Amino acid sequence: MSTLKRGTLRQRIEALEFLPVLPAVVKHVVSRSVAGLQDEKVLARLVGLDPSLTAQVLRVAGTQLGAASTQLGAANAQLRAAGTQLGAANAQLRAAGTQLGAAGTQLGAAGTQLGAAGTQFGAANAQLWGGNAPFSSADAARRGGRTAVTRVEDAVSWIGLQQVRRIILGAALSPDIARSGTRGLDFAGYWRHALACATCAESIAARIGSAHAGAAYAAGLLHDVGKLVLDTIAPDDYADALDFMRMQNVFVLEAERRTIGIDHALAGKWLAERWGLPEPLIGVIWLHHHPEESFESVACPAELMRIVRLADALSQGLPADLTAKAAVPPVSEELVARLGLKPLAIRNLHDELIKEIRLRVEELGLDEALEAGLGEGAPAADRFAAPRAHAELAAINALADAETESLQRKVNRFRALHEMNLKLRPGQSFKDVLRIIADAVRQGLEVSQGLCLVADPEENQLRGKMWRSMREPASDFALSLDDGEADDRANLGARIVSVLEEVALGRAEGGWAGAALSDVVRRNDLVVVPMLGAGRSVGQIIFDVEASTIELSEEGLSEVLAFAGACGLALARYQAEALLVERTEELATAIWKKEMAHQQLIRAERLASVGKMAAGAAHEINNPLAVISGRAQILLSRTEDPEMAKALDVIVRQSQRASKILTDLMQFARPALPKLEPTLVNVAVHEVVAMVWDRLDAKGIRVVEHFAEGLPRALLDKRQIEQVLLNLILNAEHAMRESGGVLTFRTGAADGRRLVTIQVADTGHGIAPNVLPHIFEPFFTTKDEGEGTGLGLSVCHGIIEGHHGSIAVQSEVGEGATFTVSMPSATDLSRQLERAAGAAASERDAGRPVILVVDDDADLLEVLKETLLHRGYGVETAADGVEAIEVMSRAAVDLVLLDIRMPTLDGLAVLEQLRERFTRIPAIVITGLASQEEVAEALRLGARSCLRKPFEIERLLAEVRLVLSEK
Repeated sequence: MSTLKRGTLRQRIEALEFLPVLPAVVKHVVSRSVAGLQDEKVLARLVGLDPSLTAQVLRVAGTQLGAASTQLGAANAQLRAAGTQLGAANAQLRAAGTQLGAAGTQLGAAGTQLGAAGTQFGAANAQLWGGNAPFSSADAARRGGRTAVTRVEDAVSWIGLQQVRRIILGAALSPDIARSGTRGLDFAGYWRHALACATCAESIAARIGSAHAGAAYAAGLLHDVGKLVLDTIAPDDYADALDFMRMQNVFVLEAERRTIGIDHALAGKWLAERWGLPEPLIGVIWLHHHPEESFESVACPAELMRIVRLADALSQGLPADLTAKAAVPPVSEELVARLGLKPLAIRNLHDELIKEIRLRVEELGLDEALEAGLGEGAPAADRFAAPRAHAELAAINALADAETESLQRKVNRFRALHEMNLKLRPGQSFKDVLRIIADAVRQGLEVSQGLCLVADPEENQLRGKMWRSMREPASDFALSLDDGEADDRANLGARIVSVLEEVALGRAEGGWAGAALSDVVRRNDLVVVPMLGAGRSVGQIIFDVEASTIELSEEGLSEVLAFAGACGLALARYQAEALLVERTEELATAIWKKEMAHQQLIRAERLASVGKMAAGAAHEINNPLAVISGRAQILLSRTEDPEMAKALDVIVRQSQRASKILTDLMQFARPALPKLEPTLVNVAVHEVVAMVWDRLDAKGIRVVEHFAEGLPRALLDKRQIEQVLLNLILNAEHAMRESGGVLTFRTGAADGRRLVTIQVADTGHGIAPNVLPHIFEPFFTTKDEGEGTGLGLSVCHGIIEGHHGSIAVQSEVGEGATFTVSMPSATDLSRQLERAAGAAASERDAGRPVILVVDDDADLLEVLKETLLHRGYGVETAADGVEAIEVMSRAAVDLVLLDIRMPTLDGLAVLEQLRERFTRIPAIVITGLASQEEVAEALRLGARSCLRKPFEIERLLAEVRLVLSEK
């Protein structure tokens, strides 16, 4: 008697890949399987006849289900990450839409599309993975810890018929066919007891309504699988153990431990763990002989353990022929009570057990095997099973090769999609994205000839990639969505163009006609597959059937449609990201413009406040300054003292200097109204340059002129613009006084030739960033004391503002400064005058229009009345807004000439009344003191134009004729 080392025994068990199978069972199962058995339930019942086959099927199912759980976990993680990204992009789009205002509607739609894209993304992934129902079981098992498939039927359904048949055929060809006639394990008796215990356990679980009914049969069938293990790894030692048990009349576990070193319960546990069987089955195999206190130490339900122990006891001593009456073996009353059974139920269970086993054997056609002793004549069984098993295995292998090839194609498609997603990056061009998707289509679908096209609504065309072999690079093409436009149709060939004209080219009510395509279309040997994203087709894949390995079955085309859907979602994501970037850029520009307008408003308010203060101060200081200067001049004419004369001369000169400053202040605060005339800007600028050319040249400053040709005339006051240019020239001269430089004058047009621009650029020391925002403020200067007043650029700003233009500066320290003046052009002036002249002619034919003149200046009122009457108009007058409303209420008025600043009711209030009550009466504003803000408000309230006092009578009459002609 030899006791093997525990480590050696464990190594042998861990090396086991097969356990012996009963020859008669193999023969019967192989014959049924070779006959083309396709019923999973029948095949599961056949497998459930044998412990070894059952353990193998549960082992494979657990392994595959565990792998599927891992894959599903990874897929779910990817889907959650994708959903998070899509949700974040959606939130960004909606936030950007809120800030952009009018663009919000479009962004909201884009966000909705992106959310739909996220839903389709999940659906496409589920479809690509096959959408098998067992995934839900796998996920549940994964959440519960160890993967648990305890029912043979579930295991067969999970791994599939072909895999089960391979297990059976492998067992048939294995050298571990159960032996008969040896002195070791009685395989017929072992099989009879295992089947009886499984059947009885299933019946007990059903009778008591146990929650473990599904696992009861497999637990009963495998509870003694350790005996098979010991007989396989140490047959002689196990035979000695059985002999020792019989001779010494000891319990089987004790005999096994004393002879081998371990018992069959522990050997079965080791194998079950090695094969990854469910934990409830491992607990039953290990502890079914142990006391009940041991149950708490393992993950095995106590009720399942009691069911198997009771079934094990009832299955002892069954008759070999299963027809004779047999006594009920003794069972534990406590065990029966704990299961909620009564003694009479035990008798019934025992009788039903024999009948059930007999029915099960007869149903499965194993009568002959029973009569032959369930194992006798093993060589004959082998001779029968082996040839047929070889033939069946060859057929199964052929199917397996086809399945492997199909799976490899799916793997290639997943890999292509994975690589596509890795290559796609934010900020890529449309052309790059199209190339990446086309490469994924070529590699993933293994299409050697085909094309991939995407709609580009902004360019009003379809853009795509076409390839004629897997080796050659894909070429670009573009197709117009409108008829008659030149495109690349000739390069695609008549077949493809014909299909495209049917499904993709042209426009529909909702935009691109191809967006409505949602399913695969086949035309002869060409197949069109839509790339669906965000609920519509964003592009299409077209390939030649003869140049692809794609199966045209319903399943094959569904897989291709799912693959194209993943590509479509990638495109939809790119389009949504591109829209987000575009809207973000627009938002940034809008914010920048708003900030610039805000800064300009602050600057304008500051200048206005300083201007008002300066105007008041200048008015109050001028009179005493004139007295001081006058008295000094009188004293200077009378004195003969040289020292006194010198002092008085200083007083006179400084008084004149102060007067000049006050004049500049007045001009800044209340600049003279410009006399706007159509002027050739190039001529005006050149005349100023000519005046200072020699002076600048003497100081080492080179003058450069770049005048644009064909500029429209500008509406400007030539004298005031000369003043602006001279101020800019003096500042540039001061900046380049030390080392000279280049002074460049450049003219041009902007804003569709509605503006004329003048640039004055120097190469001086530039303007510091902290100084730049303040250069147009009054009294701000960087010059030394006595070199400047700080009013020059302030005056320039006021003059250009009076021309309804703008002045801006760009500068960097050490790079010089560039001032840009922009003023309205006079392009439309002649057309307006012609219309006004035509209106005057029609007025004489249509009767006398009545014009209401409203002004609180009686002299001006009289001048305007006399002028209008002389030109043939009817005239009504009013001294303020209240009188004006009374006149309009009682008389028919065709036009109102209206001052803004008046007592009682000002001109802006009258304009509001015109808009609310007298909507058909137009108005022209004439004002002398109104601010730019008041003028802008008047225009907003409906004034047709605004003339500043003093104005030219002819220009006023031209405006009157123009407005009346538009009524």
